[in-house]
Amino acid sequence: MARGAQARTARVPGRRSRGSRVVAGLFALAAAALVVTVAWAGFVRQLPPGAVAILPEAARPGTAADLRGRIARDGSPVPGSGGALSPAELRHFNRRLPLHPQPYAAGGAAAFAAGDRAAGLALFEAARRQDPRSRPVRLSLARLYLEESRMDEAALELYSAAALFQGDSRLIMATIRAGSLDPRFREAVLRLVEERPERAAVLYRLITYSDALADPLVRDMIRRHPPRSSNARRIIPMLVRQGAVDEALATWRAELGLAPDAPLAWPQDPGYRRGFGSGVFGWRDRTSRLGRVAVVEDGAMKGGQALSATFSGDGSEVLLSQQVVLAPGPHGWRIPYRRVSWLGPAELVWELACPGGEPLGSARLTGAGAPSGTLTLRASVPAGCRVQELRLRAAGEAAANEADVQFGPFEAAAGAEQ
Repeated sequence: MARGAQARTARVPGRRSRGSRVVAGLFALAAAALVVTVAWAGFVRQLPPGAVAILPEAARPGTAADLRGRIARDGSPVPGSGGALSPAELRHFNRRLPLHPQPYAAGGAAAFAAGDRAAGLALFEAARRQDPRSRPVRLSLARLYLEESRMDEAALELYSAAALFQGDSRLIMATIRAGSLDPRFREAVLRLVEERPERAAVLYRLITYSDALADPLVRDMIRRHPPRSSNARRIIPMLVRQGAVDEALATWRAELGLAPDAPLAWPQDPGYRRGFGSGVFGWRDRTSRLGRVAVVEDGAMKGGQALSATFSGDGSEVLLSQQVVLAPGPHGWRIPYRRVSWLGPAELVWELACPGGEPLGSARLTGAGAPSGTLTLRASVPAGCRVQELRLRAAGEAAANEADVQFGPFEAAAGAEQ
């Protein structure tokens, strides 16, 4: 392409009439590249890295036939009869379906293949103007701006693509991974969120569909804009599984409205006031066919509430659990109880364990002894066991077993760390 033509193409003015003339000229370049359907498929495979994330419709075999089919379904005559799309067909297509971005994206990819980056970028921008809701076009522009070091624009296109995507997010996460190694891009995304904090929810929704929590951008977002509500409840377990316990705790504090350095007492919600399902660091109801738990009113217990645990049959089941983060060393709690009814050699056991390990300590309640009292659970957490599980387990060896007990709130035992 002549130098003057390149300069004119690189600008793609905002006025539609002049822009259409520029785009029409570049479509001739696209038509030369799109010789036949098979050639188009090979052409896409040879695109430079900046053009690989183009629209799936523009990249798949059959592009020329698909576009002709759309024009034909529109009920208007189709200039030309086969082979590559001609400039006349492209102009006709844009007159009949003016909001479709596909020809612009195809022309942009062809320009990149010919080495004309300015023209290619301008055509992708024209594709965006045709259809601002085209997810692949917005994602393509994010990649292209990233390569041009236009970080603020790359961040905005990435967010726009994320807001439009539903479900599978691998293409967007690939762009995040490509950009997150550059601190300038990370700062641009964070500035975007700071301008409008609600944007964070869109990005976190995207992140929960992927395994991207180790990416620097994601970690920066978690530290500066912790996820909230349902996003927090999904991301905290992912952080814990990946060993990012500090980030998980920071997210949990933000979810509770606490200061970043606020101390956390374990277990969380010792009096069961938030019920079950309040998050990974809250109580988890693990009701099964053998037993169940519920929060009930009990005036005899401190705070007027109690945890009701019932169990019947033979077997061993965990009825309730909570992930806790205790420092290495000794820990202990006092747990008041009151038997409502008891039959057979069943037992209810509070225990603390490292993931996948044997209990570090336990407190057992059987049918023997006083109908009410206090259990004491003591355990020593070893170094290297960063996250533990506090759980209530029921066990019995006879079908006639039956237990119904109410537990009061946890209280720290004397001489134990919390």
